[in-house]
Amino acid sequence: MALVAWLQKMLSPPKRNLCGEQGSGAASFGVFGVIISNLQHKPCEDFMVAMTGFLVPVLSGEGASAMVGEKAKAMGITNAIIVCDKGVKGSGVVDPIEASLKQAGINVTLFDGVLPDPPDTVVDELAAIAVKNNINGFVAVGGGSSIDTAKTANVCAKFGGSIKSWFGKYANERAFPIIAIPTTAGTGSEMTYGAVITDTTAHVKSGLGGKAMFVDLAIVDPTLYVGLPLKPTLACAFDVYTHAVEAIIFPNPEPIATAMAEKAVRLVHKYLPRLIKDLKDLEARGGMAYAATLAGAAINTSLCHNSHAIGHSIGAVCHLPHGLCCAVGFPRLMKLYGEENPVATRLAAESMGLDLPEGLSPKEIGEKVSAHVAAFIKSTGLQSIKECGVTKEQLEEAVKLMPKDMAVYRQQYPYRLTEELYREIVLEAYDA
Repeated sequence: MALVAWLQKMLSPPKRNLCGEQGSGAASFGVFGVIISNLQHKPCEDFMVAMTGFLVPVLSGEGASAMVGEKAKAMGITNAIIVCDKGVKGSGVVDPIEASLKQAGINVTLFDGVLPDPPDTVVDELAAIAVKNNINGFVAVGGGSSIDTAKTANVCAKFGGSIKSWFGKYANERAFPIIAIPTTAGTGSEMTYGAVITDTTAHVKSGLGGKAMFVDLAIVDPTLYVGLPLKPTLACAFDVYTHAVEAIIFPNPEPIATAMAEKAVRLVHKYLPRLIKDLKDLEARGGMAYAATLAGAAINTSLCHNSHAIGHSIGAVCHLPHGLCCAVGFPRLMKLYGEENPVATRLAAESMGLDLPEGLSPKEIGEKVSAHVAAFIKSTGLQSIKECGVTKEQLEEAVKLMPKDMAVYRQQYPYRLTEELYREIVLEAYDA
């Protein structure tokens, strides 16, 4: 609980964020140590803001989702729309959430049309339904696709315009209240200031950021994760893992974000092997949920980079699970990070449980961490993209997108790689 104690110390007194605005409020902690924060602040217009000024309130614990009606009512929501996909709706997860909202006297509209790699067309469809039904609050239930669809449609419903008109922009005015209830431990979208949407015209992943992308409440209930099968559980886990590791290695990192990312990596190494053995292990589900939420918070200021340029691009071309795509070439990336940023790579290694001897060269650090990551990925049984049917021709198409991906376009070498180096990394992974 050292991380929790440190964060409490950091967050309890009033502080100034990077914009010089006063923040205030105490922090309390849920069942899994996730922060519940009532910090009041005026956010910076720039996306590089102090982590202390941008923590999303989190309600966590077994059965926490039963409180959604009470929380939505307190936000002033009277006409809510539940946003999910057909699989989540069919699983029965949505039914008690809908019942809780109705018991609180809230009118409910259901939208179960979310698709993987959420397309712009679905966002626009949801926004139109929200406007037609006078919706004044969103409840997203599901993985990152459902949460990102809800967050972006919320902006379009409140301020107008198609989602494409918002691509690449920052929406810094609050839209309608939104509650996120994740059912996968992956994207951490319940904590992030951004959302990723597929541009169906350009066939690339785009999106938007800003204050409006922060949800008003995240409800993290590990009982909702239990029914997730092994393959999507693994794919989601490596979204968490790449978020957290690259947040540690991010240049000029934000200290609290680093602490969160370190904790997330430790949790993945502790709980993912347990979860593989028993998908109904509720403690392990809770640990992975905690990891996803921490990693999602961390990447608000200490960003993920090359793994997500690779993941977004392969996903856009091949339509495979995002986390699986992010893991492609990740061991090779660790070699690069070790050579260029050995101090941060050593810190990441410690979080992985890898004890590196003193006196190693940067190249040696990179090689040892790379081998450790490769062994960990292999031990989980995560599918390779070759096993998923991806061809080298498809990879070539994806490689062309990688240097221009939103995850790296602001970064400098080694965090922004050339097309040639991306090709070398992914083809090496493909043939391994």
